[in-house]
Amino acid sequence: MENGGRTIAALAGGLDQVYPTDHAGLFQQIEEHAAVVSEQALGIRPESRSFLRRNRLISGLSLGSVVIEAAEGSGARHTVYHALEQDREVFCGPGSIFSLASDFTNRMVKEGAKLVMGITNILEELISRVSPQELNRPRRR
Repeated sequence: MENGGRTIAALAGGLDQVYPTDHAGLFQQIEEHAAVVSEQALGIRPESRSFLRRNRLISGLSLGSVVIEAAEGSGARHTVYHALEQDREVFCGPGSIFSLASDFTNRMVKEGAKLVMGITNILEELISRVSPQELNRPRRR
């Protein structure tokens, strides 16, 4: 937000449920200057399965998802599967073959996810998906 980019916060609970509560200041700042979305009704507290549903919203709102490190059983796996179903790009950072925390990302690279070694890899891939009007859109300051 400080650099004029667009910020959309997707919540796992209702719009009146800030979680974790110590993010209340950030929530208020996003609410005032950007957008906060949720598919949960007001009063619904976030629970573990809500975050998996929320990740579907995040991938749907994005041009692509970046996963730097993820084990096979991680929640990031669901985000990647949603992104693929939504025809979004999937970017993964390579990790050590000796680390369980890299198993999922390494497998995704093997199966066709875009290998990410830096921001340039992401920008080169996504620039073709953005219209010239969007590239020249003035940013808020």
